[in-house]
Amino acid sequence: MSGIALKAVVAVSILAALALFAIAPAGAAGEPFRAAAVAMVAISLWSTASLSIGLTALVFVLLAILAGVPLDTVFAGFQSSAFWLVFGGIVVGVAVRHTGLGDRIVGVILAKLPRRYWLVLTGIALAAAALAFVMPSTFGRVVLLMPIITAMADRLGFAPGSNGRSAMVLTAAFTSFLPAGGILPALVPGVVMAGAAETLYGITIGWGEYFIVNTPVGGLVRGAMVVALMVRLFPAEVGTRAGPESMPAATRPERFLGAILLASLALWCTDTLHGISPGWVGLGAAIVCLWPGLGLVPAKTLNSGLDVGSLFYVVGVLGMGAMISGSGLADALAGTMLTLVPLGAGSFQDVFALHLLAIVLAMFVTSPALPAVLTPLADTFANATGLPVFTVLMTQVIGFSNVILPYQAAPIVVALAMGGVGVGPAAKATLLLTALTILIVLPLTWLWWVAIGLV
Repeated sequence: MSGIALKAVVAVSILAALALFAIAPAGAAGEPFRAAAVAMVAISLWSTASLSIGLTALVFVLLAILAGVPLDTVFAGFQSSAFWLVFGGIVVGVAVRHTGLGDRIVGVILAKLPRRYWLVLTGIALAAAALAFVMPSTFGRVVLLMPIITAMADRLGFAPGSNGRSAMVLTAAFTSFLPAGGILPALVPGVVMAGAAETLYGITIGWGEYFIVNTPVGGLVRGAMVVALMVRLFPAEVGTRAGPESMPAATRPERFLGAILLASLALWCTDTLHGISPGWVGLGAAIVCLWPGLGLVPAKTLNSGLDVGSLFYVVGVLGMGAMISGSGLADALAGTMLTLVPLGAGSFQDVFALHLLAIVLAMFVTSPALPAVLTPLADTFANATGLPVFTVLMTQVIGFSNVILPYQAAPIVVALAMGGVGVGPAAKATLLLTALTILIVLPLTWLWWVAIGLV
């Protein structure tokens, strides 16, 4: 979409919001109108990336307050453990980069790759998946992986613009995002959805159950699909390769950070046993990483080295979800969507329809904003289908971790720019991946959910 078209979308949204404000009745009857106006402006800014996600969140906060939304609703995100999970992920990401542990993880995997094209791509996918467990920031994973991927492409004889190089870059970009949807701290929309579920319904989504529900099909199958599709779309042969570079022994900060990450992962995996929320585990890991004298993060990281924009984004999106639910707008939206989406025809049809709704809606509101729109509607969809609210919530995951076109996920756009791959080849791949997801992944997901008793 051109810059002029993006500006037109924002302008139309602002005009529509002003019209909603103008026709909104006074008092409580006008709350859905005012909430819709504020949400419309925020979603259009997030969707078009006209402003940074953090600045858009601040715009939402100001507009919501001016529209009379209660402060405890606007700032509901601060009360959610999801905020602290994102905070912990950002700090851990800084530590992974600062200590060099991320380079070591990727280097170990890539140095072991045999000279077979599909195995090279498989190794890249495994490296991205490994980083998703220890580095919750998708942007951080992409920024860490891309220089290594391009250097590896040079060693394998893949020049800029070649099929092999494009496949390596796209594999790293897609597997940093798509399969990570099944790992709760690894994709911000998942954390936002979990936080909104806790805020709106009192449902605490554990790391372990989230992983079991979403990773076997949504993670493993889609990861394999990415590799197979790249081999098909970008055929190539591995060329002459230099020997692997020697790697120095792990430093004390690397070993210490590795122990912190393993302990955090163990606590996340066993949260159903000890009952500690993933957010508080993430906060504890962040505090240890920030502790003076350990050398795990640069000095003054807490003052100037953190991505506060992502934190504001979480607060803004969770606040918008609470506003949509509390204002009555969610009920109005649900009524409209229920007329468009056939529900109540049976568990397979209902689950498939909700998955498809999330996939299509993400194209218009982008992946980050999807949980803010759908989570407040989960109880209405649950009543219409007879499915548990938790099951309805899980139908969002494939939606916000799928990409019909690259613009939906900013980390993928950044990866393309860093790897020197055009949007055209990437869009062809994302469209085919979406088609395969609908035809293969959605039916397999329903079968898996039947097997584990989710439907």
